[in-house]
Amino acid sequence: MNFKNDHFLERIFSLLRWFFLVVAGIVYVFYYLQTKEDTWRFALLLGFGLLYMGTAEWVLLRAPRRSPRYSAMTKLAVGADMAAYIALIAFTGGTSSPLLPIAYLIILHASIYWNVRGGILTALIMNAACFAITLLQPADGGPDRLLYLALNSCFFLLVGLLGGLIVARERRYRNEKRFYQELAKRDYLTGLHNHRAFQENLQTQLRLQKPFTLVMADIDHFKKINDQYGHITGDLVLKQVGHLLEACIPDKQGTVYRYGGEEFAIILHTQQEDAANRLLENFRNALSQISFESIGASFGVTMSFGAVIRSEEWTDDVVKAADLLLYSAKKQGRNCIVWGVANR
Repeated sequence: MNFKNDHFLERIFSLLRWFFLVVAGIVYVFYYLQTKEDTWRFALLLGFGLLYMGTAEWVLLRAPRRSPRYSAMTKLAVGADMAAYIALIAFTGGTSSPLLPIAYLIILHASIYWNVRGGILTALIMNAACFAITLLQPADGGPDRLLYLALNSCFFLLVGLLGGLIVARERRYRNEKRFYQELAKRDYLTGLHNHRAFQENLQTQLRLQKPFTLVMADIDHFKKINDQYGHITGDLVLKQVGHLLEACIPDKQGTVYRYGGEEFAIILHTQQEDAANRLLENFRNALSQISFESIGASFGVTMSFGAVIRSEEWTDDVVKAADLLLYSAKKQGRNCIVWGVANR
């Protein structure tokens, strides 16, 4: 789901609620407010509208957009809209009410969350309410009222159907677009984020001047593995190492990338060497316990790491700094972590 777009639509519907509350209040007061009973009806309906609309507005502004509270409130508000609308129509002339077209907006709103099913269901509920109101009200207006009711019923269903189809089509397009965008940023072999995704994320971190730790990692003697055991075994090693890295680096703490060949990059969301080093050591310990099998022989692999802590000062060569530290780890005998700090 595209939360930015859906939140934008939700804000529009929220503003429309307040607009129609004012319009409905003016229409009711000037054209339908005649007795003391009408005053109580209006007061109760107005109080209900202010309560649920105010609550919905507060949730839209304060609750995280991915939270259960946000999701539940936006959907419950559609039900509250329907209840308030049905009461309003009953108090303002039934099927002859000038406020009847508001139903189209409520049906479209429901279509956003439940596609065709939601649009049709809401339209059916609206139709049932209108028929009930028509049966309970005095039989005035003759055949024209029934014709008007039948036409509106058809229009409600058409809006529900077409609105739901449009939303469903748009959602499917967005999902497919997101899928292919994600696919373009994934390495086909390991399933990790690829070099393109790494560069985009790194530039974002640098632009926002966020502190982070960059780790460049390389499988030791990987060429010998390919030469001795074949490229299929080499690919299996890359897959296993990639999966293990991803398992040892939780999403909240960092992101793992296949930088290219047998080299990996890791962006850790910390500036604390102890915390970052603990994650890397956990991975090295897990890797040391894995044995690879090929051509009747078993072997293990090790990795070298160059880790650079980006300080608060701006730097354009953080990747070069991490690469130099990785090269230093290779010169020191491999299978180790070399640390540094990137400054201006």
